[in-house]
Amino acid sequence: MHPGSGGVGTAAIQLTKLLGAKAIATAGTATKVERLQELGTEHTFDYNKTDLVTEVRRLTKESGVQVALDGGGKVTLPHCLEAIADGGRIVSYGYTTGIEATIPLIKLIGRNVKLFGIALWFNDDYQASLETLKDLVIPAVAKGEIQPAINDVVDLEGVAEALLRLEQRNVMGKIIIVPG
Repeated sequence: MHPGSGGVGTAAIQLTKLLGAKAIATAGTATKVERLQELGTEHTFDYNKTDLVTEVRRLTKESGVQVALDGGGKVTLPHCLEAIADGGRIVSYGYTTGIEATIPLIKLIGRNVKLFGIALWFNDDYQASLETLKDLVIPAVAKGEIQPAINDVVDLEGVAEALLRLEQRNVMGKIIIVPG
């Protein structure tokens, strides 16, 4: 997960662990790295201090990862492409670092890498996603096997401050807004 400290990343780490796979995740602070380790990542590092590609290649003995989740876009998608295994899959679901990523097509085509862009609101597999939620995710949450990472709960008056914290990357997981 690159980065792994948002709502999607923290959920994906827990799902990965639940399904018996290993997770490698990045975060931008030592505190977030520590929290991701508590959630079950086998390897977590600060992307400001460690080169993702070098570290992933070292950890996978140069083969790369089978699946990469990219929540950043412009800056992080090229990292994921360099860290993915031949025949691997990259799922791009966010663009917090920008929407215009540049990637050399030979890195996709020449290595048979699959790149998926996912948006929940425009998803042909929406019904299958709902089935996964019903059959896997919700029961896992009910059993305490997955714990949603909720950073804070704010009322409408707290939205501006919450957005500022999001922009400054001072949030781990999600902020819930409850109308007062």
